[in-house]
Amino acid sequence: MKSIFSLFIYVASVFTLQAQNAESKRPNIILLLADDMGIADAACYGFSKDVITPNLDAMAANGLQFNRFYAQAPVCSPTRGSYLTSRHPFRYGIFEANVGTLRPEEYTLAEALKEEGYQTAHFGKWHLGAVTEEPLDKLRMKYNPPSAHGFDTWFSTYSCVDTANPYGSDGDYRQSLSPYYENGQLVTEKLMGDDSRIIMNRALPYIEDKIGSRQPFFTVIWFHTPHKPVKAEEKYKKMYNHLDEKSQEYFGAITAMDEQIGRLRALLKEKDADSNTLLWFSSDNGAIKTESTGPYTAGKRHLYEGGVRVPGIVEWPNTIQKGRQTEMVSASVDFMPTVIELVRKKDMRSYLMDGISLAPLLEGKKQVREKPLFFQSHGSSVVMNQEYKALKIRTGAFSEGQAGKSKHALDKWMLFDMQKDAVEKVDISASFPEVVTELTSAYDVWAATCKESFFGKEYLDPNYSTEAKYRDNAGLMKKKSGKKKKKEGGKKKNKKNKSKKKNDEA
Repeated sequence: MKSIFSLFIYVASVFTLQAQNAESKRPNIILLLADDMGIADAACYGFSKDVITPNLDAMAANGLQFNRFYAQAPVCSPTRGSYLTSRHPFRYGIFEANVGTLRPEEYTLAEALKEEGYQTAHFGKWHLGAVTEEPLDKLRMKYNPPSAHGFDTWFSTYSCVDTANPYGSDGDYRQSLSPYYENGQLVTEKLMGDDSRIIMNRALPYIEDKIGSRQPFFTVIWFHTPHKPVKAEEKYKKMYNHLDEKSQEYFGAITAMDEQIGRLRALLKEKDADSNTLLWFSSDNGAIKTESTGPYTAGKRHLYEGGVRVPGIVEWPNTIQKGRQTEMVSASVDFMPTVIELVRKKDMRSYLMDGISLAPLLEGKKQVREKPLFFQSHGSSVVMNQEYKALKIRTGAFSEGQAGKSKHALDKWMLFDMQKDAVEKVDISASFPEVVTELTSAYDVWAATCKESFFGKEYLDPNYSTEAKYRDNAGLMKKKSGKKKKKEGGKKKNKKNKSKKKNDEA
């Protein structure tokens, strides 16, 4: 009897150990996102002789560098939503920054991973809804914190903050227009110094605890750097004392953020968790500084390459071969399907997703993007595959001025050969009409599905309805008539200034 009991204990322990091993083999997932960082702002891309990013460079050298990685939108909030849903933001009404919120009906990666036993946390800039119910004048999104979308733990701001001393020079939270909230509670302690360090100081103890408890975790760390108001501590500014003051602040903040990424990588290695952790870095859109977008045309708010082609670096030791680079067209919408395949989750609900899984690519297998990648924002539209990019800029679009500079026609589909002309100089649409027809026909079908999604076609609630209006023509906003502007007289300047402030906050 004793031997039978001992055998039972032995078998039970074996199954327990096997279950623990299976649990431990599921990768931890960490998503790092910079804010308004151009592709040239990571030194490993070779476009800047000034920026100092040794830890991002080390990530690239030890992992995979994407040379054609795209943010799903040229502004903040829409791209963030695309990372968590694999869906174009027009599907759920986030047409640009500070517009709409991430709907509760959407199915997020955090929710999916929680169902798989993952611990979930968000640190940094949220910008998919307000993180407080307080009636602050600055808030233009409804109350919709990370906890409403599957995050157990969060230390987050609604929008942008100063990238150094986010609570002002004396650390008073009342000086911030976007203070931190931690799990719903206002953070009133003095938050001084580099903002990326403040964020990482909260994230690292959380990660260390999850590593120690052998619980798989999904941690989102969304930095505010280098979004305006961009500031850097003196020790980082001194590293760029050969540059002007604005450049010292800008590059200093990036190097400070890079240092915090180094702290994270060091912790993972120290705890022997690096080989089982997928570490993903990118940016939510291109930079405002055109020199930070490398050779590519334009920057933030444009669907030209400079507005959406961003750094993409993934590190996963023992899985991703060191020092790899890829030219495969990839995007923020690909993040969720990739992770889902890696954790082998099958139930994904019947929502249309715009991304594909990059798991085979990460694991060293050859991969081709079979379906095109689509964009629409600020009155411009794009559809691209590996070879070509079709771009349409409507009259009144944000990119209308850039189109004039580039001598590009409005209100027609242009075509660029991305293998030979990644800087989008020569429109070859007249020479390849069949390619234009193929790409734009696919775009029209896709755009129609975005509108259907917006009105709830895929939601589980058959009675879903929304009072919000869909933005047709790729989100084009109609300009006010000249007569109305003239009538407003002296108020015009103030409204223009307010508009600029809103854009700076995006």
